[in-house]
Amino acid sequence: MGENEYLVFKRIVVDAAHYIPGHPTCGSPHGHSYIIENLSVHTLDGKPFELNEQGISVDFGDIKSIIKRYMDHVNIIPSEHWKQWRDFYEEMGFDMNRLIPVKHTSWEFLARELKRKLQNKIGYRVHFRLFEGADDNTGGFEV
Repeated sequence: MGENEYLVFKRIVVDAAHYIPGHPTCGSPHGHSYIIENLSVHTLDGKPFELNEQGISVDFGDIKSIIKRYMDHVNIIPSEHWKQWRDFYEEMGFDMNRLIPVKHTSWEFLARELKRKLQNKIGYRVHFRLFEGADDNTGGFEV
């Protein structure tokens, strides 16, 4: 790896519930372990990373926090169903921060959305692979 690229971590596992409206097998709420592998961070301009006063350019804690907030122990729902889920969560007294509305709930879309959130927060380009489920037979999605 060059001065403009870091491998931040090799593997992190998070757990989340989701459903895909109208899908024959994924149309009802269910959960998965999502595996994020080989997350690397790159400068936007190809120049070496700038170090802060502690000598850190990319804080692993920031990246892990974003991933955990967005994808760990949450209910990922289609934004079109937000009102119904919000009302249910309020009625049950559930933590509203665990309800994550997104345009699409497929793992392919979630990977792209996570990449966007990470890049916006840390200001660097990121690259990783996301797997849905711990089964070695599941394909990975690279972003």
